[in-house]
Amino acid sequence: MAKEFVPPSIANGHNNFNLNLGYFGVMGLAITGDGFIARDIGFHNTAGPQGEQALALNIASDHSVLFRCSIAGYQDTLYALALRQFYRECDIYGTLDFIFGNAAAVFQNCNLAICCRHGSGYNAIFLRTKA
Repeated sequence: MAKEFVPPSIANGHNNFNLNLGYFGVMGLAITGDGFIARDIGFHNTAGPQGEQALALNIASDHSVLFRCSIAGYQDTLYALALRQFYRECDIYGTLDFIFGNAAAVFQNCNLAICCRHGSGYNAIFLRTKA
């Protein structure tokens, strides 16, 4: 039986790369303060497939923790920019490059939902690791 989690609060955005805001102008929310904690909230960017890059959440916070959060977008959903990040029981939805960045991130008991891109019948996940 599939789990459906609807957070009580959602931070919505609709910016996308085609609005000429620059790459960092396309995000729903940017977190930079160390020790950031989010619980039971959703971060969504509803720009969709026609809008190209549309970040829902950009995190550059050391020791950030997200617990039971929902992060949804189309392309470039979660930008785990830098430092150490921990995600537990989160639902993350996206298509192309939907989780990316240089952070040391741990995803524990999270649901990663890969949606097919418009006009494409497949998708893939690639992991970059350092020894």
